[in-house]
Amino acid sequence: MVAVPVLGALASVALRTAALEEGTVLSARLLETLGEEEGQIEVDIPVHSSAIRSIGFHAGGVITVTFARDGKTYDYAGTEAEFIAFLMAPSKGRFFNEHFRR
Repeated sequence: MVAVPVLGALASVALRTAALEEGTVLSARLLETLGEEEGQIEVDIPVHSSAIRSIGFHAGGVITVTFARDGKTYDYAGTEAEFIAFLMAPSKGRFFNEHFRR
């Protein structure tokens, strides 16, 4: 289940655009609630990447990354803007290495 708060017009459009670019179909329920419901952000988007399987954003500024190689998921501190930039990045692995890898 996905709970999505008011993301703001720009974030909502960016999330929809990223999903389209990745070939991901957002659920009807997610589309209905984007920008219309207050609450906690909990979204996980599958991405096309040889390194990363999915990227998520969760309450409290947590970006989750599930890796393609082993399927393990790790949490990283991050903002909504970083999450959207990550989704929009042409190379998810490069973005991860430049912004999150320590």
